Amino acid sequence: MTYIPCREGRLYLASILDLCTRAIVGWRLGERMTVELTLGALEDAYRAKKPKKELLRHSDRGSQYASSDYRSKLAAYKMKASMSRKGNC
Repeated sequence: MTYIPCREGRLYLASILDLCTRAIVGWRLGERMTVELTLGALEDAYRAKKPKKELLRHSDRGSQYASSDYRSKLAAYKMKASMSRKGNC
């Protein structure tokens, strides 16, 4: 997740990159850095690509990605979570 400075404040961008093709396969833009923002990007990516079971979903250790809602959605999609070590984005 990153922020984009705008004239009227910041917008937050949650995006999911396919490391094989280097294409953005899901993204959401919002005014707050929320779990819903990251869940929306994940849902968009899942619908667009319909990945096979046990896809590895890597992220940093942000609270949005570590939340029970996000982890539950990964489990529902049969994806495996992977996170960077602390202090390493």
